Amino acid sequence: LGPPALKEGVSPRVRETIQNTGRTPAYNDAIQAFITVADYPLIRNFERVTCPPDDSQPDKRRWFLGKVPRRETVREAPLTAEEITAIQTAKSALYYHGTVCYRDIFHESHRTDFCMFWKWDAGRLSPSLPCDQGNKAD
Repeated sequence: LGPPALKEGVSPRVRETIQNTGRTPAYNDAIQAFITVADYPLIRNFERVTCPPDDSQPDKRRWFLGKVPRRETVREAPLTAEEITAIQTAKSALYYHGTVCYRDIFHESHRTDFCMFWKWDAGRLSPSLPCDQGNKAD
């Protein structure tokens, strides 16, 4: 679920649902997500985030199966007039990107990097679209 509209002085927010599509449960997930206004089309990849060390996530077996809704990700800085103009003139887009780190039932660590964006289309923000790069799972 993406941002409803672009407004100067308002922080964009995204509410996401994480879905485990594997054959086994996953647990102790850690999600680091960001909302960024950047060039469109994207010229360079976003920096990959490092997963927390295994010892920073105590093995409390916080399982997740199926779809797990999360609270919203909110960008700290509100949108500026310059950012809105760049999006509305198709020079920039609004990107939602990050990493999901988790362990599988065999205690192996995994990560999934994700990137999606909204661009200006016919006088409004488009539905969310996958980035050409930045979507990868191990």
